[in-house]
Amino acid sequence: MDKMQLLGLIIVGVAIGFVLILREMFKWNSALKQKVESLSAEKEELKQVLDDRETSLATSRDLITELEQLVEKINNENNSLRRFIHIRDTTQELERLNSLIVKNEAESKDKIRNILAAANSEAADITEKARIYAENPEKGFLPSIGKLIHLRTPAAAEFTRDATVRIDAGVIEGDEITAHYDPMIAKLIVWGDDRSQALARMSAALTEFEVVGPSTNIAFLGRLITSQPFSNADLDTGLIERHYDELFPAAPTPSLSALCLAAVMLTLDERTPSADPWSQPTAWRMNSHLSRDLSFSDASGEHALTMSYAHDNLVFRSGHAECVVRDSHRNGTQLSINMSGKKNIGSCGSCR
Repeated sequence: MDKMQLLGLIIVGVAIGFVLILREMFKWNSALKQKVESLSAEKEELKQVLDDRETSLATSRDLITELEQLVEKINNENNSLRRFIHIRDTTQELERLNSLIVKNEAESKDKIRNILAAANSEAADITEKARIYAENPEKGFLPSIGKLIHLRTPAAAEFTRDATVRIDAGVIEGDEITAHYDPMIAKLIVWGDDRSQALARMSAALTEFEVVGPSTNIAFLGRLITSQPFSNADLDTGLIERHYDELFPAAPTPSLSALCLAAVMLTLDERTPSADPWSQPTAWRMNSHLSRDLSFSDASGEHALTMSYAHDNLVFRSGHAECVVRDSHRNGTQLSINMSGKKNIGSCGSCR
């Protein structure tokens, strides 16, 4: 084979290879074009999907708004329905109760008549109730503590209605009112045919209620019961403030007679009789008289009293006033003395 033939063969081989390369490139170009067309189609489809989703989202928002409005409407209708059901149930219950009353009345007319008669009898009474507290009204109703040295209550029934006055108490004389519990001493309850009679009985019962030891609201309740607005049932939460001067008057200064009674109470143990003249605490002094300075205090202040021992009497002086006490006698809790020719009787609650 000469060179010319070899060169021809080479040229033919190159041409065939070039043709093959062109064919492959044409196939690849066709495939690429198809791929681009496919991607474009997918892009359009994706765009359409996104558009559809935007439309769907907007529609969903509208549906949610409509749904919220529908829920609100349903709630309003439910509330109306509940009110209707409540009214219906109440009406049914009233009808049931009415039927029961009619049935009971039919079954036992006499019994119901007696019950109603008793109820009407009790309703005709007017009830007044006062709470006796260990407190100090003059100091803003602050609680007061201490031992109940003396406790005397008016004649009354206990926890029943067997009398026109009833007392419900949880303490007795000698008990201690402490800061750890409610300072109420008792409930004082009275009945009357009308309010005027009930108030009169309450006022009388309060005057007979005696407590020695802690401060109480008894005197305040007595003034409140007899005050004009309370008697006229002109009651509201501002009553005490409006009528403060009437309900909290200045404390009266105790009379010399009251101070003398208190002083004699202090000397009761000294008056114990004894056959031994040297054992008698009579304060006897040779050629002189024993004098003692006493001091008493109450809501009106301090009160000084001078007590002098004479042969058969006691002489008391307060300022420029003077009185002579003779013949003192104690009967239980009552102290009776002959003071400057006049007989005076006082309660000796703390004496034993």
